[in-house]
Amino acid sequence: MRIAIISDSHGNLAALDAVLYDLDRNGPYDQVMMGGDVAYGGPFPANCIERIRERGYPAVRGNTDQMIVDAARGTGDAHGNWVVEQLDDDAISYLDALPVQRQIEIDDGDVLGLVHATPWSIYDTVRPDSSDVDFRRMLKEAGTNALAYGHIHLQHQRSLESGLVIAVGSVGLPFDGDQRAMYTVIEATAHGWNIDFRRVAYDVDSTQRAAAEHGGPNAENFSRLVERATPPA
Repeated sequence: MRIAIISDSHGNLAALDAVLYDLDRNGPYDQVMMGGDVAYGGPFPANCIERIRERGYPAVRGNTDQMIVDAARGTGDAHGNWVVEQLDDDAISYLDALPVQRQIEIDDGDVLGLVHATPWSIYDTVRPDSSDVDFRRMLKEAGTNALAYGHIHLQHQRSLESGLVIAVGSVGLPFDGDQRAMYTVIEATAHGWNIDFRRVAYDVDSTQRAAAEHGGPNAENFSRLVERATPPA
């Protein structure tokens, strides 16, 4: 069984489209799933939501998806308020209805879970240098023997006696110094899990120009993040 996980497109339509093209070229997959943080950040929040919904990809709720919903309810920051202005009510309702976890049952009885950050919080951070204790907790609270997550904008896998945890990376804002979009393919085999961390080039310059022209209050910060491909200082 082959499952592709994309996550954290953050309104970066060029990066998302590049990944979707790569998915189509390298498919088919038994399932493609979205790990949240679809829209907030870049200049094309509505288009990114539309792409995911058009393809019918199951998604989970990320922290910035929640920020958009909060902004629609009157408690947002400046960029969140701008994003709400770009979306229709249906798109906001879509974000509001996203679950915090999804699961896929594999043929041999294994279960792959997907969350945005952790099973207990869409905000907490478990980084590649976190202890095994944190990763064990992720598996235990997810109730699965494999768990994929986004949020940290890095790719990483941690093998434990209780299972496997995979950080799938970020489509729109990689944080490892490499501008190329990230996604991950997880294959369940009779001998265990095969993890393929993939990278896809996209037009960063045109994305920065789009942000400068109509990217809202976050335009300068977003442009800097996609250029440096590192976390904000």
